[in-house]
Amino acid sequence: KVDLRVCRVIKCEAVPKAKKLLRLELDDGMGGRQIVSSIHPWYEPEDLVGRNIIVIVNLKPAKFCGVESNGMLLAGDDASGSCKVVFADQLPADLRKALDSLADRSLGVTEAGREVAALMETAPAPSVEGEVPRA
Repeated sequence: KVDLRVCRVIKCEAVPKAKKLLRLELDDGMGGRQIVSSIHPWYEPEDLVGRNIIVIVNLKPAKFCGVESNGMLLAGDDASGSCKVVFADQLPADLRKALDSLADRSLGVTEAGREVAALMETAPAPSVEGEVPRA
């Protein structure tokens, strides 16, 4: 079962010696967590601080360049090749309900990702701040 949670980005910084990685400190309502994501080519740390993101929280911890990650944020590529983070504060109400129902179902990460992508295709496109096209 995939456990999706809305988390607020408290702090964000580039991972030393890694071109693509950002380390995010999150308020998940349960004491906080840290995740690492390879979104630095498209987002700067200041684009994420203070924003609400959706995180898969029940994954095994993993290390990236020696930094432990305790979850994975929801993001995907659009038709133009830009990476878009799914910001929770910009989701339409019907999409938030659909995401809640996904959390209640027993889905693997890949299947949940496909369903979220399908939901995003049918929902009105939220505006995404801090988006930078791929070079």
